[in-house]
Amino acid sequence: MCGTRLARVCPACDFANPPDFHFCGQCGTPLTEEPALVPRPQPPPVEDQVPTLPVPAPLTNSLIYQPTSLPTSLEGERRLATVLLADVMGSTDLLEQVGSEAWVEIMNRVLRILESEVYRFGGEVDQFRGDGLVAFFGATSAHEDDPERAVLTGLAMHKALEPYAAELAERETIDLRLRVGVHTGEVIVTSIGDSRQYSEDTAMGAGLAIAARMETAAEPGTVLVSENTYRLVESQFEWQPLGEITVKGVSQPIAVYRPLAPRPDAERVHRLQAYGLSIPLIGREAEFQALKGRVEDLYDGRGGIAMVTGEKGLGKSFLVAEVHQHFVRHGALWAEAYEQAPSPPAFLIWLHGRCRSYNQSWPYSMWLDLLGNWLKMREGEPKEEIRDRLRRQAELLWGDRSTEYYPYLATFLSLPLETDFAERVRHLDAEGLRQQFFFTLRSWVEAMVKRGPLVLAFADVHWADTTSLDMLKYCLPLCDHEALLWLIEFRPERTSPVWEFHHHVETEYPHRLTTLSLPPLTEDQSREFIERLIGPDVLPAETYALVLGKAEGNPYYIEELIRSLIEQGVLVRDAQTGRWRATRAVASLDLPDTLQSLLLARIDGLSSKERRVLQMAAVIGSVFWSNVLQALAGDDMPLKAHLTALQRAQLIYERRRVPDLGM
Repeated sequence: MCGTRLARVCPACDFANPPDFHFCGQCGTPLTEEPALVPRPQPPPVEDQVPTLPVPAPLTNSLIYQPTSLPTSLEGERRLATVLLADVMGSTDLLEQVGSEAWVEIMNRVLRILESEVYRFGGEVDQFRGDGLVAFFGATSAHEDDPERAVLTGLAMHKALEPYAAELAERETIDLRLRVGVHTGEVIVTSIGDSRQYSEDTAMGAGLAIAARMETAAEPGTVLVSENTYRLVESQFEWQPLGEITVKGVSQPIAVYRPLAPRPDAERVHRLQAYGLSIPLIGREAEFQALKGRVEDLYDGRGGIAMVTGEKGLGKSFLVAEVHQHFVRHGALWAEAYEQAPSPPAFLIWLHGRCRSYNQSWPYSMWLDLLGNWLKMREGEPKEEIRDRLRRQAELLWGDRSTEYYPYLATFLSLPLETDFAERVRHLDAEGLRQQFFFTLRSWVEAMVKRGPLVLAFADVHWADTTSLDMLKYCLPLCDHEALLWLIEFRPERTSPVWEFHHHVETEYPHRLTTLSLPPLTEDQSREFIERLIGPDVLPAETYALVLGKAEGNPYYIEELIRSLIEQGVLVRDAQTGRWRATRAVASLDLPDTLQSLLLARIDGLSSKERRVLQMAAVIGSVFWSNVLQALAGDDMPLKAHLTALQRAQLIYERRRVPDLGM
């Protein structure tokens, strides 16, 4: 077609041979297998034959789409996330009722209210949909409690919208009601679209479809949660089961639940108790006795500070709860023995406060939770009732001097003050109010300890805000002279303010401090833990090995893996004997969603390069060598620095150094 001749060029004499020659016809040299292309003479360039004509400049309008030669592949990251969809009920009818301009104004106000609740609990708004929004918890930045945050957000949305809905109902007789759906599942986080025209980062997958079905099935004014989310946060809320619904694209019906209110810490039930399993205290006997001894010191008038530290799942809260229950039983026996006594002894007072990951920017959150538990505050309870109860308690504590402290305690708890007390607080500036808060809270602790030996227990203090810790520092000296035990449990996280607080206590209060660091269980202790849960010789040897290998001595991991085996039907309980038995052996064990969220939260705290190194190490295996990893990462990767960072994050552990193999 083009006239080009195919020939085999001799490598010795450059003679062009016909394509079927195997030896050069000029010199006899063997020819190469592939024929060479010998171009024929080309005609002179066109510009040498005809005059050059002006050529129009090419179009440069950026609005003209220029497709790439090859379509870009869709890349992304598979993640476990909780999806929340919120939608205003009857928005189309509302548009017809009020007109476009008023409708847009109403929807903008509604979406701003809903958006603020999403970000308050650490979620991300993915998109607005005219009369609603889509939000993700854990899609790009994971927290170990993302499902809890999402359900709290849904409940908070309804509460935050109430004042505006009441205003619209009174002013324009508009019935503004919201529906919220929540689902936890796998999504693909990716970027879609052409970056030269329009693109966006989003999450895609079946999780969105199920969350959308939850939202459309929810009754106006309520939140509807899928079974996946319910299983993860069952103990944190009060629930109303609503049966099953079908979802397009999902073969089996999905059980759905309506969250009613957050459940107080004291009423939370352990996840395994739903299966009739009681959690044993294994490998913590020495720590139990040490902590019990510090509480018993209070009866002799000796105060102190007890710090319980350990990684997530090692049993800090469980240990404290077991010690607390010991003294609850002890107190009940004392109360019965001294029921008729003319002057019964002072009984132990145990109050607790908890820090939450989504309240780290909320000043005094740890103390607010403590006082809320002291007053037995309930979600949705009218503030006036709480205020009246606080005033009665203040009168019991301080008597005639209660008016010196009550106004500041009420202000601290954001309760509405009576007019005569409000004037006393109104003139204070921010610093003056802060000083009054510190003085009042310390006076409250002093008054409480006069009623009997006092334990003030704070949980999850690695999530404490700095103002809470500053107030704790201010009140700590009371244990030098009072029967007061500060009981503080936290994870040893270097980036948390509690890390510096811990060093402060070690330096200033070594004479009062008892530190209990909980290590992982040994293999024998882990086996005993499993046998105490489900009985001896229940799991096949290979399943035992899988559970022990995955858990690595962490009691919480063992509990979640056992729960996973129950949910998969691998472990079943005999209805007659009550004994557990294994229906089959398992060759692999997937990580439960609860543990995936925990690990994702830790991984998301890494830099992008550190995450990349961790991913490559995981490809090699649970045990890897630094030389192999270096070869995979490339010589330009500063591997040692990244491995050190991963060790500090406690995501990898160095076993030994072997020459020529690396770590």
